[in-house]
Order: sequence, then C-alpha cells, then structure tokens
Amino acid sequence: MDAPAGMWPWLVSIQLPQRGGFRHWCGGSLINSRWVLTAAHCFGLKRYIKVAYWRVLVGAIQLSQLGPSAQVRSIKRLVEHEQFNPTTYNNDIALVELSQPVECNDYVQPACLPDGNLKIHDDSRCYFSSWGNVDSQNFANPKHLQDVKISLQNPWACNGTIWYNKRIKDYNVCGVAWKGGIDCQGDGGGPLMCKEDNSELYWVVGLNSWGSGCKKPGIPGVFVTTRPFFSWIERKLKEASQLGGQPQAKPSTQQILNWAPSWTMPPALPKPTGWTPPRRTYSWVRPNYVYPDHTTRPPIVYVYQRFPNGTMIYRRKKTTRKPQSQWQNQGWARPRP
Repeated sequence: MDAPAGMWPWLVSIQLPQRGGFRHWCGGSLINSRWVLTAAHCFGLKRYIKVAYWRVLVGAIQLSQLGPSAQVRSIKRLVEHEQFNPTTYNNDIALVELSQPVECNDYVQPACLPDGNLKIHDDSRCYFSSWGNVDSQNFANPKHLQDVKISLQNPWACNGTIWYNKRIKDYNVCGVAWKGGIDCQGDGGGPLMCKEDNSELYWVVGLNSWGSGCKKPGIPGVFVTTRPFFSWIERKLKEASQLGGQPQAKPSTQQILNWAPSWTMPPALPKPTGWTPPRRTYSWVRPNYVYPDHTTRPPIVYVYQRFPNGTMIYRRKKTTRKPQSQWQNQGWARPRP
C-alpha cells in the first residue's frame, strides 16, 4: 500500500548515479542527523562506481517528484562490518556518513534502535517500507513509497529444510508479507519496524538482507536484526566522533619532502677488533631403521655448522635413548607387510 506522508520519517533512499540522473538502489534508516544504517551488500558496486558519486535522499515520498521536505546529501564515508561476507551475507550491516547533517522536521526524524531491553514477539505489529521493485519481471520501481505488514516467523521453521536449510544465523529474523514479496531489487537495507507492546513507538529491529520471495507472497524474507549490533554501532559512531567527523588525511608529497631532511640516519657503529662472522648450527636426526628381522638401532644425530663463507663442519653423535617401535618412525613410511 502507499505509505502516508511522514509515516516513516527515518526512511532514506540510497541512489545510484546513471545517465540522466539517479535511480533508487537500496533503502536505509536515519539514526541521527548525519548517519544512516543500511545493509552492507548494497555497496557491491563500489569497485566500479565510487561511493562519493552516490547520493542519499531523505524525507521524500515520491521519487519522481521531490517535495519541499526532501533533502539530498552525498556520501562522505562508508563503514562496513569487518566480518561481512558478500557470498553468504553474514554480518550484512553498514553505516553511511552523510556529507552534511540533515534538518529534522515533521518528515525527517531519526529512528529508534533497540537495545537488550526491547521485547518483540512473533505476534508483534511490524511493517516494512521501501521503494523496491513491485514487478519482478519488468523491474518497475513504484513512484510512491510502499509499506506492507510483516508477520514474524518462528526461526526454527524458517531454518528448516522447506525454506533456508540452516542458513539462518542467530542475528537473523524471518518476516512474511502475505500480500506480496519483500526481497525485490531495491528492498535491501530497508527497515523492519515493529511496535512494542502497550506503546505507540516503532523500533527499527531489522534490515532487509536477502531471501527468495520477490513477488511471491507467503515466502519469508531474511532480515539482519539490529539489537546484536547495537554495541558495534555505538563504537563506530564514537570512533568517528573522536576523529572530528573527518577521515584521516594522508600527508601530501610536499609535506613528506619538507619533513624528510630533518631526519638523518645515525652513523654506523665500528666493528670490534678480532671480530669473526657468526656461524649457524644445524642438526638432523636419522630415524630408527627397522631391519627385516624387526630389530632396530638407536637414531644418529648429525650436527654440522655453516659459516658465511660456505665452510661446513660435520660432527656425528650417537644417542642412547631407547629405540622407537616400527610404527613410530619419524619421517618414514609404514613398511609393507
């Protein structure tokens, strides 16, 4: 259904540049005036298109006609989870820093992230909203923001052989939209929003990650829950604030040249008189040899010393330890019967 204006004021559209403008690529959630929470798999094209060329649209309802409440920002920094796996979509979460802070109003507000005290049940009232494709064949994006009611599914049933066969992790949650698919192109990174019992406040409890339910109602979609990554989000925001909101800049070539002459190598220490080059000692142990009559003899240690000029001195030394059995020979294959 078409989402009312201002219903989800934290929802953002991460857009990819194309010929003649931009197009919607992924969704995200505004968590403060400068940072957006989304999925890490949305930036698989960063090797071909620099992230600085992308843009983030905040406070919009229709992508074709941006209203007065819409705000456009470019991407300043991308912070992906260190253990994100693009093949299995493990730890599929990322943070995006905007070029400039957004101005909060009735249509632009930060989302609430759950901590360990939030309790969400299977019968909780949840919604998913995105500008993702509504037609899996023609890949048509809706002009208006869409939302759909989501029913959380038991993780044991979602992880069974009928659906995803043990591919669901502990930090994943499955949601079913009974009136359409939720895993089409453009749905990635979109927020899963649930309401706590006896409260009118919605929490962003998950991010759309992967699934196989595009245009197929009743097939569960897989979301990355935000509660296990709450400490990771706080740590990354704290590290960014300690840097002053600016990434560490590399010194220029002129700065390096200006700094280099002030540092010189210390003089080499003179060699003491009567100095001799060092020598290395190696040892090699011949394993116990087993005779045809199954008798053994003790191993022999060969010690030799190598000098830098190539001279070698050998020394042979017998050991008095007990011989090993024929099945414990070091470096020898098992004899044939």
